[in-house]
Amino acid sequence: MRATYAVFDPRCGDDFRLDGLGMESDEDAVFSSLQDDILVVHGARFDWRHVEKQLEGLFEASGTQGLLMYRPWWPKVVDKIQVFAGEFGPSSDAFTQLRLDLCVRGICTSAFAVRDRLGGESAGLWILASSRESTAVKTLFSPPVPNDVPLIFTAARIAKAGATALALDEGAQSTLFVPVASHVQSSIADLLDALQNTGFEKRQTIES
Repeated sequence: MRATYAVFDPRCGDDFRLDGLGMESDEDAVFSSLQDDILVVHGARFDWRHVEKQLEGLFEASGTQGLLMYRPWWPKVVDKIQVFAGEFGPSSDAFTQLRLDLCVRGICTSAFAVRDRLGGESAGLWILASSRESTAVKTLFSPPVPNDVPLIFTAARIAKAGATALALDEGAQSTLFVPVASHVQSSIADLLDALQNTGFEKRQTIES
């Protein structure tokens, strides 16, 4: 199966939409990357380590406050949580592991390495995020996000709060959300150039 990706750039008039984000107000229930000025890169069977250097640069440019969310899959959930905790800090009693206020530097490299140790795509679901100010992002997790909320919805909400977020979802699907701001323009350009240089197919629509 080939790896592909699609880019939705609001600066070019592209729009990536999600309906029903589980938000309380109707105004916030729809995610529109064009309306919210958020660049979206959707990958199918795409290994982000091919652009790891540029992705790390983008996360560092996006802010200093890192976030990791990990929702492990069976079997050996407890073992997986222990490995995660060994790298990113003490585990919580919750099924979904959440770490806030992490150092952004190296967060992608570390998360990818632990994910590989836990089985790669079969390890579970991940969100990596970076923001300049974490208060707005933290409020999204109080109360905790229910486990049945689709991962991509949570990542979209994090992006609407001003953070860059990468969701590593089920079915070898992944989605990167980047609020377009002056301090990340150069890093966005570097990432898009690196994506082109991977040689993987660039699609105009999402591939399932």
